[in-house]
This record gives sequence, C-alpha cells and structure tokens, in this order.
Amino acid sequence: MKKLMMALIILGLTATSWGHSPLKLDMGLSTSGLEPGWQSFFSTDSGATLFGSVKVTISGASGWRNRTSGDLNGIPNEALWRDFVYSSSNLIITIEGLKPLLKHELSIGAFDIDSKTATPHSADWKVDGATVLSTSFGIPGVPLATLVPSADRNYLKTGYAYSDADGKIVIQSYPAADNGGGASAFLNALVISPVVWAYEPTPEDGTQGASLTTTLSWKTGVDPNNPTLPNPEIGMHYLYLTNEPNFINTTPIAIPAGSPVQADGSHGPLSLSFDKTYIWRVDEGVYVNGVLSGPDDPATITGKVWTFSTLKSIPVINPETLPGNSKIPAGDTAQFAVEFNSLSPVTVTWYKDGQAIVPDSRVTIDTTQAKSTLSITDAGLADEGGYVCEIVNAGGSAQTDPIHLAIARLLAHYPFEQNGNDAVGVNHGTAINGMDYAAGIVATDGQSWAADPNGANYFEVPAATAYPRAGFGNGLEEFTYSFWIKRGTYGGYGRIFGNFNNESNTAVQLNVTGAGALGCLVRQDGGVNRDLNTPTGTVTEDQWHHVAFTFDSVRVSCYVDGIARYYMDAFPMSSFSDWQYPMALMARNVRGSVNEYYPGQADDLRIYNYAMDREGIAKLYYDVTGTAPCIYGNPEFDVSGPEGKSDCVVNIYDFAEFAKAWLESGLFVPEN
Repeated sequence: MKKLMMALIILGLTATSWGHSPLKLDMGLSTSGLEPGWQSFFSTDSGATLFGSVKVTISGASGWRNRTSGDLNGIPNEALWRDFVYSSSNLIITIEGLKPLLKHELSIGAFDIDSKTATPHSADWKVDGATVLSTSFGIPGVPLATLVPSADRNYLKTGYAYSDADGKIVIQSYPAADNGGGASAFLNALVISPVVWAYEPTPEDGTQGASLTTTLSWKTGVDPNNPTLPNPEIGMHYLYLTNEPNFINTTPIAIPAGSPVQADGSHGPLSLSFDKTYIWRVDEGVYVNGVLSGPDDPATITGKVWTFSTLKSIPVINPETLPGNSKIPAGDTAQFAVEFNSLSPVTVTWYKDGQAIVPDSRVTIDTTQAKSTLSITDAGLADEGGYVCEIVNAGGSAQTDPIHLAIARLLAHYPFEQNGNDAVGVNHGTAINGMDYAAGIVATDGQSWAADPNGANYFEVPAATAYPRAGFGNGLEEFTYSFWIKRGTYGGYGRIFGNFNNESNTAVQLNVTGAGALGCLVRQDGGVNRDLNTPTGTVTEDQWHHVAFTFDSVRVSCYVDGIARYYMDAFPMSSFSDWQYPMALMARNVRGSVNEYYPGQADDLRIYNYAMDREGIAKLYYDVTGTAPCIYGNPEFDVSGPEGKSDCVVNIYDFAEFAKAWLESGLFVPEN
C-alpha cells in the first residue's frame, strides 16, 4: 500500500507533464523505508508503467537485497543506500515511454553496505557502446569505516544519453578496469530527468582561471516536443550568482528570454575578484495559462548548479604536468620539472627534506616565468629523499607535495655465513633460539653456508631498519626478493620472511610450503594486497632452487631457477606504514606473535627496491650454477639435445633428429 500511495502522489503532482520532474527510483525491498520524493522499485515492478507512460525494465539481475547497518545512521538519503539490485554479469536497464530524441540525465547510485572494501568495485554503464557514466564504491587506502555514503561521497554518478526515435534508452553495465572483484554492477538508485533546463554554460562547469571580466552565457532550455528548438513557453531566465553553495539570500537577476524565445542567454561582462569560486544557476520561468512563473513558482524549471573559479593572484601549479616519484640507477641524472602560472614575477626555491637546495656543479635549477627544472647529475644515495618546489609571487606562494627520488639498488643482503648480518648495510638480524647452519650453495668470501632453522629458529631484524619497509624506494611498492632454498619434508607453511602490522594494514611475507608451493604477499593499509601463490610441486624436495619474486607496478612474477614460471597482474600500491614489530627471517611476525618457522634451508636472501628484468634474474642463477637458463623460450627447431630432449639450442642434436628421416619420401611413383 505504501508503494502504491507514493506512486499515486507522484503521478498526481505531474499528471500534466513529465517534462520538469525527475523519476527517482529506490531499488530494493520496501522494508527499509523510502526517502521523500523517491518511488520504490522491486523485481515485480520490472516492465511495469511507473510514471505516466514511462516503463523501466531490468534484466540480468542476480538478486535483490536489503541491508541493515549502523554505519548508515544519520547520513543523507540513509534509506536509499540500504536496498539494491546486483548482477554477477551485466545488468541491463531499459527505459521506455520517454520523449523521442530528447537528451536525458541519468544518475545511478551504487553501494553495497556489506562489502565496505578499499578495493574498488566499479562498473562502466554504456548506451550504444559508449560509456555515459561509471559507478564505484571502495577507494584504495580509505579506512573501511568511512566507506559509506556521506554528504561528500554519495555514490550517485551522473551521465547523459539521448532517447531514440521510439523514446527508449537502453543502458548496460560492464565491469570497469579498476573493478576489484565481486559483482559487476550494483544499483541502489536510478534517477531519470529529461534535460529541459538551461544547458551548455560558459564558462564550463568546473572552469579554473576564468577572467575577471567574464560574461556568463548558456543555452535556453529545449522544447520537450521539439528538442531542436528552445522551449517556446520560456519567458524569463532567472540567474543566480553567488559564493554561497545553497544560494541562501541570493536574489536572482531576471533576464528576458526574448520574443520569439532566443536559443541563447547571457549576462555580463561581470566585474569579478581574484581567488574566488563562483556558483551559478539559471532557472527558466515559463508561461502557465498566459501567466509567467516567478523565481519561487513550482512551474519554474530549476536549472543545474555550475561553478567556476577566477584567476589566482598566487601562483598556480599545473597538476597535470607534475613529476612523479623517480627511481634511477646510481650515476644517472634525476630531473624534476614543475610548471605553473603566475600573474607577477616569481621566485622559486627547491628543498630536499626541508633544506633549501644550493645549486653547484652537479645540481642545477633552471627557472622561467612558467617552469622550474631541478637536475641532479651523477645521482647517488646521498640524493635520495623528498623534493619540494616552492613558487612565490607578490600575491602569495604555492608548493608541491614531496617528490621522492630513490636509487635503484640492493637494499639488504643476507648470505647467512654463520650469522644474520646484512652484507650491504646495517640491517642485521639477531638469531633467536640460536641458529644452525648447513652447507650452502652460494659462496661468499670463500665460505658457503646456509641458514638451517629446523622449523624452530629465526632471525629478528629491528622494525626501524628492516627491509622491505614503508616509503618510496624501500622495497614494498616495487621489488625483487631473491633467495635460494632446499625445502626438505614438512607439512604446512614455512616463511622466508614476514611481518604484519596491527589490523588489516601493512604486511609482507614469502612462503614455501611442504608441498613445494611458493607464495608472496604484500599488503597496504586498508587490506588491499598483492598475493601470488604457485601450484604445489613448484620446487622439488631436497634440491637447491633459486626463487625470485618481482613487482614492477603492474605485474607480480615468480621465477624459479632463472625462468619466469608464474605471474599475476596487479595495480600500484603506496599506502604503507612503518613496521610496528621486528621483521622475522625464517619465520613471520604476526602482530607480535612469531610463527610458521621455515623447516628447510635457505641461502643468499636479497631484497632489491626495483623489479629486475628476466636477464637480471637469469644472471643471479647463472652466477651460482654456471647454467644458462632458457629465458626466451625454446627456438622453433629445438627438438632435441644431449639427453634426447629440447635444450634451448639448435645444433647438431637437432640436425641428427631431422636426419633420421633424411631422403624418406611419400611421393607417388607410377609403375612402368
């Protein structure tokens, strides 16, 4: 009864025309309540006439749900976000009964209360193959508790599409490129509005740096019966211009629409101020029974809200050209260029870790009125850090966020030559419960030992110095983890190293199971992780194998004995926190509790802050074994070798295999 009464009320208010009022559908079970002005829509409504002649049909739905959550109490449109329809494939919405060939604004709300996740669940919504809007919930790095709709995060996304000659719009969802998994589409709300208000504003919505003598202009609202012409019933434009977001105490400027009604309206030029954001709207007064509607008349067509910002008196840094963090080999040149706009002459200062940089023969700063470039030749470890560019003019100053420089290098190296010392730094590990050693495979300074923790011992590296750790260039955002193992026989997991901060935050671990599977997990704050696991039997028992995991910002790869065996695509992560507990080598430290000790033997653990290419990994293997791995794949004619099987080389063994059938022929020979 509640749904029927709401439908009758809405229809009664708009019986004369659907031209000015949006159709607002709340998707889901009616048990969660209904926001004022919204109409309930459940699976039984699909294909029913909802609003005058308008009919909405949903296909491809996997289910309809209602959620309850204290997280939503008190937020805007609370009831709206408790219901939704979802699809594990593509959700298709068909809207019929619209005015033909008329532009419509389509708004879709998407949020799943139970799936509050920092991994985005996104969908692109397309009409005739073109994406008109994208929905998403879940934001990388945002704390889970905040992933609910709010005043500034309402998950209602808007796009535009034209109805076809039959008055129909078909909009279909597809998983977006950043979809973190789960269903491909969620639909909490659908709003359909014919675009009959003023449109195409100048300056465009969101414009930055508008002139102080800007003229405002717009297109007059269209005639719903002939969208190629302005609405002949419009008699007055009511222009609101203010700095107040809700137009409180703002009196509109009445601007005649012309007779006949003109296709364009304008006002200006204006006298504006520096450093201001202006908010404006154009409402369309219409004639009803020969009487022109006023600014507060319900018949007046309310326009969209637009904003623009005027020129800045202070410098404005161009965000689109800002340099990103840089990681380069030692000895290369690092260069950071910052572009900006300024109305008056500038003074530019570059800082490294808070200290002003003084140029010298190796460090230069080249500055013009629009750009400043910092160059560092022969860069080394002393140059690692965060660089900030500050631009100052007569109106004020602006500065960049820190831009980080790191040297691509070996961060830590544990040869395990009867100790847990770091051979390239001070990140030494202390043996806990003692440590046994066995014959290793990698010779270091004439010695060849390996750690033999026996599933009971491990090394502890202080949290403040342990690699990998948080920070650009510290081996979590990109890396190569290289080590040698002889796994032995045991059940369950053994860890080469591991550390977990409290809750679902920064974590890392390398694992070798008793069944010969390998794994690498790196997790950032908020629970988003990269987790590659190989099949059982990847490494054999009681035999030395070289293992390397790499991540280059787009792919995690696992190499075994110099050859890439497994990989998974992944996305960049950078939201890491400092370690709260010491790093465990030959085990893992889970929030202060050390467990899953490694029962096998391990040698030559190396941690790099960049992803080695396949040639680099192959060299690590070759330098120890003298065997060149087949990293490019077997040549086309490599069919044999010394042991009767392919050996990655085309030579006499392959020729001999071909020669076995030399001069054999299957040609037909006629009898004489």
